[in-house]
Amino acid sequence: MKKWQSFGEKVTVLVKDKRANLILSSLKAEKVFVTNSKVTEEGLLFKTTFRDLNKVRKIRKKYNVKMEIFPRSLDRIFRWNSYTFAGVGIWILIPYICSFFLWSVAVEADTPEREEQIQTILNKSGIKTLRLIKSLPDEALIRQQVMKNDAELSWVNISRSGTKYTLTPLPAPIHTINDGKKIAPAHLIAAKSGIITHVSIASGERVVMKDSTVRKGDLLVSAFIKQGEEIKVVGADGSVFADYWLETDFTVPKTVKMESPDERVLHVEVPFVKSGKSVQSYWKEIDLPGPLDRIARAGLVQPTSEITLTLEEESLEKLLIPLLREKLLTGLSEGAIIKEEKILHVASDNDTLKGKILFLINENIAKRQPIQGEE
Repeated sequence: MKKWQSFGEKVTVLVKDKRANLILSSLKAEKVFVTNSKVTEEGLLFKTTFRDLNKVRKIRKKYNVKMEIFPRSLDRIFRWNSYTFAGVGIWILIPYICSFFLWSVAVEADTPEREEQIQTILNKSGIKTLRLIKSLPDEALIRQQVMKNDAELSWVNISRSGTKYTLTPLPAPIHTINDGKKIAPAHLIAAKSGIITHVSIASGERVVMKDSTVRKGDLLVSAFIKQGEEIKVVGADGSVFADYWLETDFTVPKTVKMESPDERVLHVEVPFVKSGKSVQSYWKEIDLPGPLDRIARAGLVQPTSEITLTLEEESLEKLLIPLLREKLLTGLSEGAIIKEEKILHVASDNDTLKGKILFLINENIAKRQPIQGEE
């Protein structure tokens, strides 16, 4: 049995009808190739080619007769020819070509406003659908642009899975201040040296201006204001943000174990059904329809897996610096951000990596100083 077919190969056709002469006349009128024709008890039996089968089917439909085609095996029906090869080639080639392009860009922000703002930055940076994956900008550059535009972010997580690009901004923790007690009036002085970026005061008289350089201990906002010939004590209150460089030393082992987030999955929990599995906290809870909401809870769960990494000098930017940023931000004041970082020095031995990193920090450097004496 041949597997490679051509339109000129012969097939056997059985027309189950007693009007053999009428069928043969119609085949001749349609110029159908007919050979080895004979009349049997079942009807008219003849041979034709694959090319003429459409004409035979047209006659069958015209006279409303039953027809069988032999052989009917799969390798005969599916004909391997140039058209088949072209179709299979295109079917394989299209997904392969599509894998080189970005098909989905998602921003998972806590507010629609922040999501729209970040999406605008991504569009301006050229991160959009139908762009070649190899031509995407560096992740560190995108992270720096997003954090520079939004001072309330502590970190931006960027991940790419196949043709999907996902950006998740992480807001800085909110610090609460207890205002229950009255505070005595005081000046605001510089707790650190730096270059002033912006000043926001609620009371007092501003002493420094934007882009001016201050040193530790300099007066930023005075607690006194002058009204005509009279000087009043109102107390200084507000914030003065400045840029300054902070040098950080680090010593870490070359081999570290850390938890890596896996793909988020949907989890449905029914309280009265014991599954025997410990339920993790939901990354995002999903509201169920009215009746279901009373008997079940659902949400997205993001499991983690432990991975072992070997740190090298080339991997500092992607692995170590984000961890140092997070640790550094926890010791800074509310609203502080890290604008950029520079690796000054890295040295390695058999078991550890040592080095120095310079961070550019923007922070509120104002510190209260009680009023002493009279001015």
